[in-house]
Parts: sequence; C-alpha cells; structure tokens
Amino acid sequence: MRAFYVKITAALLSILLVTGLFSPAIKAEDTPKTIGKMSPLTEKAIQQVQESFVKQDKGTAIQQKQVKKSFKVDKKNGVSIKRKAAADGKLRTSAVRSIDELAINQSSVLNEEDPVDLWFLSTSSPQALISRITSPNADYFVQLFVVDFEADQAYPTDLIQPAGSLLGLTNLPAGDYAFGITSGGDFGDAYTLQVNAKNPPNFTGAVSLSSTLQYFVAEYENGDVFANGAKVYNNQSKTADYQWERVFYFSYDGKYEQRTHSISSVKVKSISTPVSYSAPYASSSEAILVYLDVETLFMYHQSSFASGQYYHDTFVDTLGKTTPRRLDIDDLTNYGDHILAVDLKTGKPIDFFSVLNFYYAAGIEKLPTIKTLN
Repeated sequence: MRAFYVKITAALLSILLVTGLFSPAIKAEDTPKTIGKMSPLTEKAIQQVQESFVKQDKGTAIQQKQVKKSFKVDKKNGVSIKRKAAADGKLRTSAVRSIDELAINQSSVLNEEDPVDLWFLSTSSPQALISRITSPNADYFVQLFVVDFEADQAYPTDLIQPAGSLLGLTNLPAGDYAFGITSGGDFGDAYTLQVNAKNPPNFTGAVSLSSTLQYFVAEYENGDVFANGAKVYNNQSKTADYQWERVFYFSYDGKYEQRTHSISSVKVKSISTPVSYSAPYASSSEAILVYLDVETLFMYHQSSFASGQYYHDTFVDTLGKTTPRRLDIDDLTNYGDHILAVDLKTGKPIDFFSVLNFYYAAGIEKLPTIKTLN
C-alpha cells in the first residue's frame, strides 16, 4: 500500500513554516496520527512535469573532429592591441573587450573603418575551449591570438574558423589570449561571439552543448563528467559524491514536529543538460538534474510529540515502504524519476524532485519549473 502519515493540519503547519507565517496556536489534537494515501493526481502531476522536461531541446551537436589538440603561433605577424591611425596602413583594432568568467555570448558590428575586433580571455589554469562567431555575413571569421601585454602584441595562431563553425581546443594552456574577428570581404554586419572555457582540459567526449555554447557538459578518459567546471558524476562507476538532507524541526508549547529526508550513496542513471530550476524550497539559475538509479540510499523519518498527550514516529515513506532503504526497480518503473537537482555554481544538491519527497507528494509545495539553458 502506498501511504504516508499526514493530516490536513500537518500539511498546513508545513506550509506556514515554509512561508514564515506560523502562529503557535496549534492544538495537540491537530497533530498527524492517521494514515492517508498519496493522491494519484499528485503522483501524475509530478511525472508529467518530469516527462515534459525530457522533451525540451538538447542544444548544439559537437563532434570530436571539430576540436583541435594544439595550435601554432605566428610570432612574425603580430597585431597591435592598441588602436592605430588609419594612415599607418597596418591591421587596426576597432574594439578591445574582455571576456569575464571564461564564457561570453555578446554581439557587435564590424565596419570597414575599424576592421578588427579583439576580445581578450585570460586563464590561470589549462582549460577546454569551445567557441565560434555567428553572423549573416559569410565573409566574417574568428581567429585565436596569443597576447603579450608587455609588447602590446597579439600573435595569430592557426586556429581560425568562418562564421558558424566551431573553433575548439581540448587544451588551452594557462595564459592570455584574444579572439580576433574580421572580414575577408564585406563589412557592416553584426556578429555574435560565443565562448566557453569553463571545463578542465583534455575532454574525450561532449555530452551536451547549449545552443549559445554557454553550458558545456564534457566527459573525460577516467569517466568523470563536468558541467561548466563542476564535476557531476563518474560515467564509468555510475556514482556521484553527493549528500542531500532536508530537515524540518519545530517546537512549540512543549511539543514538536519533525520531518527528515536524506539521500546518500548516490547511483546515477543519467543526467540532464544544464537547466534553470525554480521551486519553493530551493532554486538555481544554473543547475543539472541527476537521475537516481537503483541502490541509491534513501531515508524518511517523521515524528511528533506532546508530553503526556501523544508521540508519533515513523520511517515509512510516501510509497508505504520502510526506510532507510535503497531505491529498487519498483521505484523507478512505477513512480517516475527520482531526481537530485544540483547547483552548478556550488556543485552541491539543492532539492529532491520525486514522489518520495513528502512535500511534493502531499501537494504542500508547488512543483518545480525546469527549463533548458541556452
């Protein structure tokens, strides 16, 4: 039997505590003592949100042959990184801009009077590089330069691609660089420079790449999978080093209410592309969904107490199964996905989106909104 211990007043208590509007005028007889059943409608709603996300766009395809392992530098034909007068007859830079946080998605316009834009990128450690320019002008191209700030020079490399093609490098050494954008023909059109240099170097496969290149999930020879510099899991062992716990405890008038969820010993079935995740309990502008597999350890505990009046205690979860326990094939086959939402900025799980989460199963908290990041 699928069941959990709840009464309407307990649900209301949780809502008020979450929103910070709790008033301690709750009577002892209002605490949960009876067994209720999870609504099939709530269970269906959870699964519908999970299934609708799977149908979203997965981003841009990338092939390993599009990514180079090294580059050559031409020290004889440096470009000044200072603006030059038109009369000197040399290649001139029209704009000098910087790329912050190792990623960018910015637009500008090239014109014939100032024909070269330079966008600077500096790295303190080796990184993987994925970049390109997009433009309606097929004459535009992007080229990687190595920058020497002391000499005020940017030296061209043999990494060069026309608009619309990826310029990638498995190992961009630590140093100072620039992306030079110019035209082999006509000027006057806009372009967009897209760069992602957030992941460690020497990736062996691309799991996913967002349509603007701002979110890149890469796999490495040892099986590690990184998303924008945050390790997500190991694809060979199907494990991840995550611990997630949500504890609710409130005492009032000599009584208390307590509810705990925890996830550990994580086994990974699959992961999503990077997403935005918005829920009442936890939200993230940059997250990834980790789909849990069988053998992941789950624990649920709920209790309430009033001296001389009642004591209620249970480890039975929303499906009527006693915890601590490991997820089994029944959980995955019959009850949708069991998902840890992991924040990419911290690398830590922030929420558990599942019918096993009491707050979602009971309809106490609104279901999360999940959108693929571009």
